[in-house]
Amino acid sequence: MSGLKWLLLGGLVFLSGCGGPAAHVGDPTVVVSGKVTLDGQPLAHGQILLKDPEQKPPREYIGAIEQGAFRCDAPPGSLRVEIRCYEQASLEAEARQIIPAKYNDSSELTAELKLGEPPQLSFELNSR
Repeated sequence: MSGLKWLLLGGLVFLSGCGGPAAHVGDPTVVVSGKVTLDGQPLAHGQILLKDPEQKPPREYIGAIEQGAFRCDAPPGSLRVEIRCYEQASLEAEARQIIPAKYNDSSELTAELKLGEPPQLSFELNSR
């Protein structure tokens, strides 16, 4: 995906807060909040994706990460977590993913969400 498309996606996430196009009116949700660090420092900006692999078609719930903090709504259950952050050197340059694939495309991160128990999640990522 081109850098401009990722920047536009990030802007939409920022403007929309959390949730996603897959959220249906009336579906039960849990308010999820937490922190993300990279090499011990709060992640300045990025996106957190909570994916429900059990639902067909799969649903994604996306939240903005700002200064290491995020908050969004997602359904209860066991969700796969992906964390992404892109940097772009210039408008002409392709955006570069700065988070290792083990935290996004190849992520094994999970979150267990239960109704009535708002979780406070913490993800400590390493760039190596």
